[in-house]
Amino acid sequence: VDAQSARQFGQYTSDTPIRPDVATELAAEQVVVDRLVDELHEGGYGFVEGRKPADVVRLMGENVNNLSLYDDTRGWKLQKIKEINKRYQTDGLLLQECGTDFRQVDPDKSLGILLGDSDCRSVTANNVTEPSARTQHGGVAALNFPRLAGFTLETGKDNTGLGRWVYTYVGTSTRKTRIVTAYRPVKPSRSQRNGQRGWNTVWSQHRRYIRKKGLGNISPRAMFSRDLIRQIKLWKDAGDEIILFMDVNDHVYKGRLPQRLGDRDLMMTERFLATNGFEAPNSYYRGTRPITGCFCTQGIDCVNVYASPHRAGAGDHRYWIMDFDAKSVLGAGYPHLVRPKGRRLKCVVKRTRVAYLRRLRKLTERHRMYSKMKALHDASDSVSPRQLKIAMNKWDRENTEHKISAEENCNQFKNDYIEFSPQTNIWIKRRDLYKQLQSINARRRLGKEDPFSLSDKEIGNRIEACKARLRELKSVAPMLRIEHLRDCIHRAKERGDMKAVVRIRQILRNEKLRRRWGGVHKSTRPRRGGAPTSIKVKLPT
Repeated sequence: VDAQSARQFGQYTSDTPIRPDVATELAAEQVVVDRLVDELHEGGYGFVEGRKPADVVRLMGENVNNLSLYDDTRGWKLQKIKEINKRYQTDGLLLQECGTDFRQVDPDKSLGILLGDSDCRSVTANNVTEPSARTQHGGVAALNFPRLAGFTLETGKDNTGLGRWVYTYVGTSTRKTRIVTAYRPVKPSRSQRNGQRGWNTVWSQHRRYIRKKGLGNISPRAMFSRDLIRQIKLWKDAGDEIILFMDVNDHVYKGRLPQRLGDRDLMMTERFLATNGFEAPNSYYRGTRPITGCFCTQGIDCVNVYASPHRAGAGDHRYWIMDFDAKSVLGAGYPHLVRPKGRRLKCVVKRTRVAYLRRLRKLTERHRMYSKMKALHDASDSVSPRQLKIAMNKWDRENTEHKISAEENCNQFKNDYIEFSPQTNIWIKRRDLYKQLQSINARRRLGKEDPFSLSDKEIGNRIEACKARLRELKSVAPMLRIEHLRDCIHRAKERGDMKAVVRIRQILRNEKLRRRWGGVHKSTRPRRGGAPTSIKVKLPT
């Protein structure tokens, strides 16, 4: 890649010399940008707030098209689901087409551990009526993260053993809700039914079950609809509310099953249309119809529904983010918990201690704090005690603000998303720079003739390109981190700084111990109690 192609990328002027390695990175970034533009030509539909509001239960649903639990080269799917859950602060996860025979999954690779922690409540289902195999078409899973897990009463699955749906039963004494995720089989074409591939489809699995049980000529789709309707009726008769996230494999608004769910005895409505005022978009990236939908009973209040762009998630369908009013789901408040901020000042670390004192000394001298204190001391005999107390409190508040400012600038919080190294730092800084360019004030400061005169869409695409590059580097980031620290030791030895050598070796040792014992401590230490969301006080009678 020559320098001319890198200049066309728009980051340098024509007279700026470009190193070959930088030009290669820029050209690679341009390739990712072009791919993202092609794949994300259709945006998301609907709306959901970036930060989850209080008293809202947020669920994510997606057809993942095989979780690939046994394929280490495709572990990016689990990582992508984690990123989406972290970004939207979801409380629950609903998945279809997991493509896994969960009977062969090791306990340390269960869905709750891989996507959450030991405090999650998860339930998985696949076809257990046939011999076990690592991968298997179909399958569904549901997972409640720790906060919602505290309201989980039970979990369950389809009693036929076909793995058609699973549910989590959540709520309190005043309101109980079934959160269901289901996958309805699609009838393959005649050519697809022939051969080994057709033998493994969900449709063929259900056909074999029908013949084995002697159920006649009923089709798998008709059997699915009949059994699901019966189950929903039983739940409604028991007084439960229902949230059903389902891959219908049929038109969500014109198909027979969705229309049956809207009949008077069930009264379940599709909430994307009801919330946004327009129909859901095509679900499958090569399809033209909406085949994924969220159906709820009348007692559920859906606040927001959002369908992502294609290929933004882990599968070949759009992922959905759904917000529900907590009282309509749980019958109780569900406040948003704000974790306390950690202290940046670490007195045992010399670097942060020196930076804190340096910053505090500059602020003290700049604002003449010692002179102000001396003036207050000299005027103590000429003013009333009340006036002196007010002046001293004012001085103390100003001094406290200086200490807070010094602490905010003495250290930075570690980002555990990716191990730090010069290679990853390049992309992190590039991403942060593009984010600054999104600010109107920043673009005004740069002026109209700056080399970064890009449109908002181009800046957004390049931010996504940087994120994609960081995801690619994440698998090798630990190795790059170790190489970086070893290089730092070598440079410290060359300049004769043995104290730095000792400190860097200590960092290497501590990080190695954290990697070795982190998983052990997570699985062996006692569970922490959940954060309290309410307090009951017995009032005197």
